[in-house]
Amino acid sequence: MSRLVAVGRRVAAPVQVLRRPLGRIAAFGILPAVSLLSNLVVLPILSARFGEAGWSSVLLGQSIGAAVSVVCALAWPIEGPHLASVATPVQRFAMYRTSLRQRGLAVALATPVMVAVCLLADPPMPLVCSLSAVAIALNALSPSWYFVGASQPSRSLVAEGGPRLAVNLLAIGLVALFPLWTYPAVLIAGMAATLVIAAVSVRRDLRSSGVHHGTGEAPPRPMGGRAQVFAIVARGADAGYSYLTGPLVVFVAPAAYPLYAAVDRLAQSLVNVMSTVAQGLTAWIGEGRGDRRRRVLGAVALAVVIAVTALGVLFLAAPLLLRYLFAGTVTSGPLVAFLAAAITTGAFLTRSLSLILLVPQGMAPVAYRIMLAAACVGLPLVGVGATVWGSLGALVVVATLPWATVAVQLVVGLRCGSSGTTASAD
Repeated sequence: MSRLVAVGRRVAAPVQVLRRPLGRIAAFGILPAVSLLSNLVVLPILSARFGEAGWSSVLLGQSIGAAVSVVCALAWPIEGPHLASVATPVQRFAMYRTSLRQRGLAVALATPVMVAVCLLADPPMPLVCSLSAVAIALNALSPSWYFVGASQPSRSLVAEGGPRLAVNLLAIGLVALFPLWTYPAVLIAGMAATLVIAAVSVRRDLRSSGVHHGTGEAPPRPMGGRAQVFAIVARGADAGYSYLTGPLVVFVAPAAYPLYAAVDRLAQSLVNVMSTVAQGLTAWIGEGRGDRRRRVLGAVALAVVIAVTALGVLFLAAPLLLRYLFAGTVTSGPLVAFLAAAITTGAFLTRSLSLILLVPQGMAPVAYRIMLAAACVGLPLVGVGATVWGSLGALVVVATLPWATVAVQLVVGLRCGSSGTTASAD
């Protein structure tokens, strides 16, 4: 009997260890799941009613807006969660106000340029494209980094999940019955609601701490309070590689765009859902103090296992998803399915490693340098691949480069820890 008990304890031990990080992943996973379900409903209706002209205008605008949102979010999504996890409630409140002010100014300055780029791309529906870009660019103001750092998935769900669910349900009716421009318009309204609810939640967080005044210690800021120019440049280049490859393909090889855009949209949607893994693991790492290094290594191992597993699942599911999402206007074979799976899992893993391996070890500048180098190599190669080999050439580049980046991140990040140079934020 005692032997059975001992065996049972050995089996239960790994499960007990994984319970907390998996619980964090599941808690932060509800919000992106809502967005994925919306795409599974809205995109087929949009494609069936408005055809290629409709969905290509929406996707083009969303690609441009997504690039702008990454740049205008500055360094807060990368460094903010880790900084918030080690800050006091008063410092977190000050950090949130500072970040919102900085990001709001960036969005305001970038919007005219973004709309001009949309119009220069000459989409079939210019108004729809421009509004779609604005709607996605406003994601730069998302409070999710704050809630991840504070390990508060329930408040994130209320602030972002509630408005997003309401907007997505409303969008189904709008796309089915009204002009297409109403779809991005309601997305804009949803982000406005999120910001109002987040402001209330952040203030409530401060009041519940029982401390209403500062201690004289300045709140931590990205890049140690230094100018974020390098971070902005690196994230801007990464955004260009991640989101502007679609517009680039439009310019250099218009005939290759529909297939490329469809695969890119599928990958981006799935990466947004899989990003909950990084959010959950980041929150779990932030909850640790003396065992932070062990948590970093455990988080990396778990992320790699999830990525490899997802690669096989998506290889089988990608053709069905593409056919469904785009109402049969896109067909794909085994090669396209494999590339879609590789693009999705590679992008997920390289973004995750910045958050769970490099930044917690005080290597944010290294993460930015890797981003910048990958973007400088990747964006020109996508243009060459699309020009010479069409959509498949561009997809091969986008599928290969993230996995090469992952290899660099793992070598640099693991070597840092093993050499004893890990920076502690405890």
